[in-house]
This record gives sequence, C-alpha cells and structure tokens, in this order.
Amino acid sequence: MSSNTQRKPWVRTTATLTSVRNNPADAASATSVTVPIRGWIRRFRADITAGTGTPTITAFVSETSTAAGTFDKVLSYTTATDPLDAEEDPGVFYSISESANANRKNGLLYLNAITSDSTADHTIVLQLDIEPAV
Repeated sequence: MSSNTQRKPWVRTTATLTSVRNNPADAASATSVTVPIRGWIRRFRADITAGTGTPTITAFVSETSTAAGTFDKVLSYTTATDPLDAEEDPGVFYSISESANANRKNGLLYLNAITSDSTADHTIVLQLDIEPAV
C-alpha cells in the first residue's frame, strides 16, 4: 500500500544586483530575500544581464548581510562561467530566525555575487528555488 506524501509548493525568489565588480569588500552590498525559515535550496542561478566583457561569477547565499564569518555562508559558488545554473540534489538545508514582520514563518537570506572584472558596470540576476521544510 502506498502512502500519500504531501509536498509543499516550492518557492522561487529573485534579486538583482547592479554595479557589480571584482571586489570581495562588496560582500556588504548583499541583497536580502524573504524565504521560509527552514527549507532546502534546490537550485541557484546567476546570470550577468549587462556589463562589459565576459567575466566569471563568484556567488553566495548567506544568513547575514555581510557574510563575514565562514559559518554565515549557506552556499557558495566560486569562479563559475556565466550563466551559473546549479541544481542541488538532494538540496542544501538551512534554518534561519523568523522575521519581525507579521508573517512569522518567513526570514531573510542574503544573495551576493562578484565578477572577475573590476569594472563596476555589471548587472546580475540571482534566483533561488527553495523547497520549504515542514
């Protein structure tokens, strides 16, 4: 006899970074996205949509806006060609604090990317697919 397994709908969140360049100090310019407080990151994508040259991308997902510590980073991709499209199987689990807003089942993750080009004229679109944890 088979059991009825219910899965929650996946969440897709997108953010856009502008004036991106090759400077690790730019990590402080991470952009926040609202996500479920617990879940599995199933897919991460980054696409350079504007800028000069054909730089590579270094991108990460973190629990804090500065990602200063090693343990702040949930997921990290280094020196990937554009576009970066990574499926995580079985997924990367995360658990974060609730936001102080009305919906207490959501929190913030931070997305950031830098390029291999020092010219600050790049626009990068970042996207996460998340399967919420029950």
